Amino acid sequence: MNVDFSICMERHPLPAGGYLAQLTLNAPSRRNAITPEMAERLHRALLGLRDDPEAVAVLLDGAGDGGFCGGADAQRMLASALANPGGAAVEAEAFLCCGYISTFLIHTFPKPVICWGDGRVMGAGLGLMAGASHRIVTEHSRLSVP
Repeated sequence: MNVDFSICMERHPLPAGGYLAQLTLNAPSRRNAITPEMAERLHRALLGLRDDPEAVAVLLDGAGDGGFCGGADAQRMLASALANPGGAAVEAEAFLCCGYISTFLIHTFPKPVICWGDGRVMGAGLGLMAGASHRIVTEHSRLSVP
């Protein structure tokens, strides 16, 4: 399956020292819907930033004009469930396992986490945003849980 997913990280130096880490959900063609791979990469990036004394804070945002995050990649989870009738929905289980661990990590993160919730913020995206210590919305923000 050819999937365009990633978590991009940029470091923005701060005048007083250290840096602001910007983590961007980068799947604009799918409204930044989170895949199990993205959730795992987000989790690994957050663990690294948590333990990096130079990382002062984290900015979490989404790429493109579709919004911060359209939720979990429900199409992949559905396809996974239909591929194994009566059996495990591998995509859903993988996402829920790593996705909730990442959400919990944001909720308990020892440094400020700023979430830029412009545009669509749905389902799993709202879960990520809710855990942030600082949440920013705009006149274009649309928050929902399906």
